Amino acid sequence: MKNSSYSNNIIKSDYVKVKGTVSLNYFNFKEKEELPVNEEVEDHNEKRLELLRLEEKINQKLIDAQIKYDEILNQANTESEKILAETNQKAVEIEKRAYHEGYEQGTQNGYEDGYKEAYEDNIEKAKNESSEIIDKANKIMLEANNQVASYIKNNKKNILAMGISIAEKVLRRNFEDEESMDLLILDVIKEYELKENFVIRVNPIYKESLDKQILE
Repeated sequence: MKNSSYSNNIIKSDYVKVKGTVSLNYFNFKEKEELPVNEEVEDHNEKRLELLRLEEKINQKLIDAQIKYDEILNQANTESEKILAETNQKAVEIEKRAYHEGYEQGTQNGYEDGYKEAYEDNIEKAKNESSEIIDKANKIMLEANNQVASYIKNNKKNILAMGISIAEKVLRRNFEDEESMDLLILDVIKEYELKENFVIRVNPIYKESLDKQILE
């Protein structure tokens, strides 16, 4: 009698990475000795402090996202392992029962064909029941993956909103061209998915405007 076993299709931890740190290098500050004195120097320092505070907030969001992702992943893996373990155990029990039932029926009929037919029927029944349990485990893993993807998508929106807020504070005005602002922040989102350390970059078309705003 052959023993049935099923592979453990656990969600891999490298499905998505949230962890990382942000450095908000929107522009290069001039050296302190090159700046005008008094109010403008003070205003310059206030801008730097504001960027540092916003940078800390974004990095904390990344930490929170990683913690949430790990919780979802661990929960999905625990549930999947439990279901797959039950699947293997139940498959063995069903196969044993199928063997004995097939043997008894074959003996009662006194025909080898009767034994073979009964055995194969019960084995097929065991496979079907085991397949249903495995499908349930796979469905749970798929739902967990969807939860993770949804959480990351929502987190991207938060970073986009934070980036717009930063730009408004630094430039002291609102961006009227939302499409251009989206292009500016898309670099952040792209690197957010692929790297552990990344820099929020300004689209080159804004460089002249940013330099002008900083020097005013």
